[in-house]
Amino acid sequence: MNRKLTVAAVAAAFCALPAFAHAQDVASEIALLRGGEPGWYGSILGGVNMQSDSSFSSGLAGGKVAAEFDTGYGVVGAIGYDFGRVAQWGGFRTELEIGYRQNDVDSLSIGGNNLANSDGDATVWSGMVNVYHDLYLPASRLTPYIGLGVGAAYVEYDSFSAAGAPGAMSDDDTVLAYQGIVGASYALSPAMSLVGEYRYFGTQAVEVTSAPADGAVSSSDTYGSHNVMVGLRINF
Repeated sequence: MNRKLTVAAVAAAFCALPAFAHAQDVASEIALLRGGEPGWYGSILGGVNMQSDSSFSSGLAGGKVAAEFDTGYGVVGAIGYDFGRVAQWGGFRTELEIGYRQNDVDSLSIGGNNLANSDGDATVWSGMVNVYHDLYLPASRLTPYIGLGVGAAYVEYDSFSAAGAPGAMSDDDTVLAYQGIVGASYALSPAMSLVGEYRYFGTQAVEVTSAPADGAVSSSDTYGSHNVMVGLRINF
């Protein structure tokens, strides 16, 4: 009886070997697709940019001018280096990024009263150094990640104007910038991944000066925006 059980067990083990080997092949293929090996990469992402409201000092009787913005767009491109798997649960990447964001003025108001025929736009060019932590999921092409970035931003407010507000404000400033990132990549092939992420992008106070007709009042306000982006990452 014991001999029959032993033979059956050996036969079952031999039958299971192809399935085990196939599972190992699938796991290896997914690991290759997902990455985990050191190397350079490039990425390009674009999407919606939702700029936070801003307020500026004014020589007008109503005091500060508040600005609300339409939903705009943003584009970022980066060159980075993936350090590969540093532990079973993940790895790290670092990159240099150039970004552009643009939003049109939706409305300008003074003392809570909206001004008619509001116009203008806000644009931001940024250069950032980002650091990411990739979180590897077992046997999955999906890789969640978190990231932080710091750098500089050139913020320009162009032709802010409205009926009842003399002149138009056009000014710019270069300031310290930062961002927090939460996203995930999905491996399409060993060389390409689909990427989707949320970012909060912010700056220190932006110093601007209102139009001479408005008394040339200096003002400052931080820039902030929420970004939802999708794009591709290419491994070199």
